[in-house]
Formats: sequence, structure tokens, C-alpha cells
Amino acid sequence: MQCIASTFDCTNSGRARPRVSGMQGGCCMRARVALLVAAVLIVACGGTSRTETVSPGAAGAGSGTATAVGSGVARQPRGELRLAFGIHMPGTLDATKDGFALVFVGVGETLMRINRQLKPEPWLAESVTQVDPTTWRVKLRPQAKFHDGSPVTAEDVAASFRRSWETQPTANTFIPKDTQVQVVDPLTLEFRTARPVGGFLNSLAAFQFVVHKPGTGGASMTGPYRPVRFETDNLLELEAFREHWGGPPPIARISIKLVPDANARALALQSGDVDMVFGLPPEIVKGLPPDIERAVIPSTRVHLVLFNHTRPPFNDPRVREATALAVDRGALNRAVLDGLGAVVSNAFPPSAPFEIVPAQDTDVARARQLLDEAGWRPGPDGGRVKDGKRLAFTLYSYPGRAELTPMAVVIQSQLKALGYDIQV
Repeated sequence: MQCIASTFDCTNSGRARPRVSGMQGGCCMRARVALLVAAVLIVACGGTSRTETVSPGAAGAGSGTATAVGSGVARQPRGELRLAFGIHMPGTLDATKDGFALVFVGVGETLMRINRQLKPEPWLAESVTQVDPTTWRVKLRPQAKFHDGSPVTAEDVAASFRRSWETQPTANTFIPKDTQVQVVDPLTLEFRTARPVGGFLNSLAAFQFVVHKPGTGGASMTGPYRPVRFETDNLLELEAFREHWGGPPPIARISIKLVPDANARALALQSGDVDMVFGLPPEIVKGLPPDIERAVIPSTRVHLVLFNHTRPPFNDPRVREATALAVDRGALNRAVLDGLGAVVSNAFPPSAPFEIVPAQDTDVARARQLLDEAGWRPGPDGGRVKDGKRLAFTLYSYPGRAELTPMAVVIQSQLKALGYDIQV
């Protein structure tokens, strides 16, 4: 399930840009096809040979101890899975430069991870304990190894965090770079922050902190799959890491091709060049032959529009509110997602495990009133004008997510009726 979100403000660019958060969407296979999917590849990488549990109350409270244990009988990896991605293909094998994509394909891991209930749970860490308001003790899994076969030690993890702080400015926004990291013993380290960090457990799951071995350029990680061939913007081949702390993953080999065009991904699937494709819009899936099974899997992905409120016309909050009120999210869902998504009236999707308070809805009459109050009056051609300038902006999209551009075109049409002049 994809979600059509409200509109929010952004100061990072001078344009309104539709962006998407969440996991890679849309998966199609000869044996199984998912239109809109949350972490299908991660589930495959995780395997059926291990499970993890977290001690009650450990996750999300910001205190206590989070622990996890492996279980199950190890199985030998078998077979090959050939995938085609339109987005989220790693652009590098350096954990400090593309941590999200490397975790997504099963190569990288963090000390903690966020589970399906959106709570932090131990991953590469065996446990994380809050000693006092500013001190956290991390115990590593004793069986964890890097892809080169060397054991993961507290010294390695401390060095990994230091390199992450040095190379990624955004890492400081999760855990301050003035945090002291002390090695207690080969499998234990302590983090001491200058002040309490309420989201520390969640921050240990940030993709800025993918654990990697020092001296390898960030390329030796700990995930269930190990890279064996990499061609930038083209191909990534992975093999099962049989020494993984959770046991061997179920699939022996995975190859991933980057195919940005959705139609080309569909053709690759039908010709047998690949076994699974991601990110196909409903209109393409409808044209696939009947031997391909369709499935819809809920996800937490949210589509939204970001405004730069430092530049006209969105430096006026009345214009931002009017734009948000003028968008008919239900129509977007029906026109672009074939009704398979859900309308979001808040920053969070309906699948979030907490109460959602509606924040905004479609109200065209109120949108017109706000634009009038802001001084944007209809001109002779129906387009709104203020101080000789048209109410105009460019709405940017990108082809990696096939549904975004059609969605932008629908938004263009909806806002045109209110006097906006939008280029997509």
C-alpha cells in the first residue's frame, strides 16, 4: 500500500518537489508479483533460518536493555534470484556513502534496526543497555564477522562510528559527533553523550552508521550477502555470506540490474532476463501475462510534496496551505495507483502503530479564499496574478519511481483549476 500524503515545507531547494519516503516499491516475479511492496528483498535476505526477539519494554522507551537472540536450524543457500531495480541500486560499496541502499540489498547492517512495529530492536548488537542518562553500553554478537572473515570487535565498531562522523555531516544529527566511544572489552563498548539523547536506540539504526571494517574504504560489512561483482549504475552481484551471525541466508546468489525505465523492467521480466522487478505502476502490471501472479503488500511509503518556504510563492503560509487544501488525494490514488493506496491526512500512514490525528483534507473553497487573501487574483485567462507575476512554479519528479510523474501531472491539472501555472 502506498500513501498519498499531505504537503509539507522544505528549505533545501528553490522548487516544489514530490519525494517519497520508505522502502523500494513494486515487485514482480514469474511466480509472484507485488505491485507495492515493503521490504520484499529484505525479507528474502533475512531468510527463514533465524528469528529475533526483543525483551519486553526494551524498544522505544529510551531506557532499559534491548536484547536479541538467534534461533533456528541453519540451511544451506540454494538457487539464484535475478532482480531489476529502478531505484535504490547502490551507487558505491562504501558504507559511509550509500548506507541505505547497502542495507536494503542485504550487504550492510547497523547495531539496531527498526522492526515492522516501528520499534528499535538489536541487530548487529546483541544488546544495548542504558547505564545512566548519557551512557549506553553495547554488547556485540560474539559470532559476528566481516565479509573478509575477520571477527567484529568493539575496536572495529568504534572506528566505524568515528569514520561515519568524519565523512557524513548528517551523522551528527542522529548521535552528536562529540560522543565519547570507549572500548570496554573485545565485544563491549560504551557511548557517552554530552547530554541525554532520547532517540539513541533509534539513532543506532540510522543508515549513517552502517558498521564497516576500518581500512577497507567502508567496503567490508557484515550483512547476509557479500558483493562479488559491482559495476556502477549497472550491476551488483551478491553471494550468500555463509559465516553470517544469523546463519546462511536462503538464496545462494542474487544479481541486481539497474533498469530505470518501468516498461523496460516489465519487458525484462516477460522475456525471462530477470525473475523479479520493482516499481511497476498499475497500468503496466495490468498488461502482464496471466502466468504472473499479482500481490499487494502494505508498506509505510508516503508520497509528499516539499516546498521551499524561503522563496515565492511558498514563502507565504497562506499559499502553502491553499496548495495543500487544493490537492485531492483520493483522486490521486484512484488515477495513479488504481485505488491500491491510502489517503494520508497527516505525516504518518494509516499503517503506523499509533493513533493518527487528521491534520488536513481537501477543501477547494477554502483554498480559493486563502489565495484571494494572499493577493493572488484571477487574470483574464483564469491564471492567478500578483504584482504582475503569475502564480507559477515547477513540480519536479524523477523516473526511478514510475508513479511520481503521472501523480505530478494530476496535481498540475487539479491546481490549474484554481489558477496555478505549473510545469512538470
